[in-house]
This record gives sequence, C-alpha cells and structure tokens, in this order.
Amino acid sequence: MAAQQAAAALRNLAADLRARAFSLTPLTVLLALLCAVFAFVVGWSLVVDDPLGGQPRTVVSLDQPGDRAGGGNAAPDIRTGDPAQGGSAPEGQVTVLLPGDMPGGGVIVSDPISGAIDGDRDLVEESRNGLLPKIGADGRRPLQAYARPAPPLASGQPRIALVVSGLGLSAAGTENAIRRLPPEVTFAFAPYGRDLRRLARVARTEGHELLLQVPLEPYDYPDNDPGPHTLLSSLPERQNIDRLQWTMARLVGYVGVMNHMGAKFLTDETALRPVLNEIRNRGILYLEDGAAPQSRSASLGERIGLSQLAADKVIDAVATRDAIDAALADLMEIAADRGYAIGVASALPGTIAALEDWISVLEQRKIAIVPLTALLKSGPM
Repeated sequence: MAAQQAAAALRNLAADLRARAFSLTPLTVLLALLCAVFAFVVGWSLVVDDPLGGQPRTVVSLDQPGDRAGGGNAAPDIRTGDPAQGGSAPEGQVTVLLPGDMPGGGVIVSDPISGAIDGDRDLVEESRNGLLPKIGADGRRPLQAYARPAPPLASGQPRIALVVSGLGLSAAGTENAIRRLPPEVTFAFAPYGRDLRRLARVARTEGHELLLQVPLEPYDYPDNDPGPHTLLSSLPERQNIDRLQWTMARLVGYVGVMNHMGAKFLTDETALRPVLNEIRNRGILYLEDGAAPQSRSASLGERIGLSQLAADKVIDAVATRDAIDAALADLMEIAADRGYAIGVASALPGTIAALEDWISVLEQRKIAIVPLTALLKSGPM
C-alpha cells in the first residue's frame, strides 16, 4: 500500500513538473537562444581576427557606378590594407571605410591604376577623398604624363584648341561626343556623373585629353548652384581645399581642371590663392572658361608659377545653330590673327553636331585642331 502511495505521489510530481515545464517553454526558449547567440559571438571574436568587427564590406571596382555623386560633405576614409587580413591587402586593392552615418559599411575597392589608360601609380596618392593627382618622385607631372602629343604643323599654321565640357553627366551624351569628335578635342568632365571612370577611360582610350570641372561660387549662389561641394569664398581655406580634393578624386588621368561657374569666387584673391596653389602643387593645369571678366586667376596664377590657360570664346553661350556657327567663325578669326585660340562648348547634341561639321572643313582653311596642352607657352612640360 505504501509503495502504491509513493508511486502515485511520484506520478503526480512528474505531471506537475511537466505542466511547469510547458508553461515556461517560451521564456526558456528565448533565454536559450540569447545564450547561444552570446556564446557564438564570444567564440567568433576569440577565433577570428577582424579589426572591423564584422562590418559589412564588398569588393567593387573604382570604375563602377556608385561614386556617391552629389553626396553629403562626409567623405570616405581610404586606407591601404584589407582589414579582414589584419591590414595586409592583396595587390591592387585599397580599403574604403565610409562614415558611420552612411550605408554600405567598409568597402574593399579594387584599384584600377595599373596602366597607361587608367593612370600611373607614381602620379596618384591616396587620401580620405580618394586618389588625388601628385607630382611623381622623379618630378613628372600628371600634366606631362597624360598630355596628347600635338599633331604635325606647318610653320605659322593657326591652331585651335576645343574643350567640350559637361561630360559624364549623361552616358549617352558623352558616348555621342566620343564617337563624333576627333581625339584632338579636349574633354572636360563634370564631377557628378555616376559612370565617370568608365566614360573617362573610353575617352582616353580614344586619345582625348581630359579635364575635370571644379564647381565655384557664382554671384547669385545659392539661387544659381553649381552643385554639391561648391567652393565658396565664405568658407575657411581648409574646407575649400577639402572640397577641391573631393572633386579631384572623382577621376584619374586628367591633365588639369577648369572652372564651372565661379564669377564671385574667382574675384576673391584670399579664397582663390590656396586653391590655385593646390592645383599647381598637384602638377596639373588650370583652364578658365572666360565667363568671369573680373577674375584674378591670371595675375595670381602667373605670380605663383601655375600652368594656366584661358578660353577666348564660349561657343554655345547662345545654343542655336546660327549663333554657334557665328562663334566658331569668330574663333577662326582669333586664331588667324594671333596664331591660336581656345573655344569652350557644352556637350549638347546640337553643339556636338555643329562642331563635327565645322571641324570637317577646317583642313580646307589650313587651321589645325590641337589638344589643349599644345597651347601652353612651354608645352606640357
């Protein structure tokens, strides 16, 4: 009898425990899962050497879309070395660490600067904004390395340099210009396109010299806004240089920069001087489009030894065919009188068509189209 009572008591106890276990199952499962996750994280940190702590990253090419054109002022921090390998990156890669408030995590970026088309490794330096042009250890400048040789000219033959600006914003428009214009025409890329590196590589492959446009403050800023990272006369020197370097890092393999707007900025010598010094120290030229009559760049650039040029004519200031043809006729007269001229035009389809037609008849006039660097007083050296 006692045994039967003891067995019944045990059965009742077991049933009670089962009931309690079932009633605690959700909490028990949650606690078990949390413990498992904690144990996994601790174990992983002990076994895996990852200074980024598992921060997301991907492998992409620098020439792919995604330059964050028009992004905020925060710029990526570029460091050599693959953080997943303790700072020792495979050959030809750099690590880009984006600021914490930006999506995407760390990015291991494949560096294409390996040949004549993409650039010269000795003529770039890494910065938090990207790859910047620099003067090589042997004294070579990007202006020299990326200049297109001038075509053979007869003695006294007039020369015209044509610069087509605004490239890179439209892939179709840029490819149209590359397809229809000869390689002696210089191409100026805006810094905001999403496919800049690929389009610039195609342009250089076809033989074109490249410029990069720098957005500068106009008088009616911000109503008339050149775009993100515009250099402003009201900003401290350090901030303007950072904005300039952000722009410079959009491309590799260009011979110089040119202004985009800037009628106000170009008249402020205090703001302009450090910018021109930076351009000179990077071994590239500066071209001004002639749209700022009161600009101080010519006199200041001469004093600091800057390689610089200025356009004589904005060819499509009035974008009708008759006005463009008239501007091109004026450009020919300037070249005939002085021996050379520089014209700047946009990449609008109508302008490209007019330039294509005009260039086809220049040979009959015995006027040569030359790359921009051919008009420097001492050449691209």
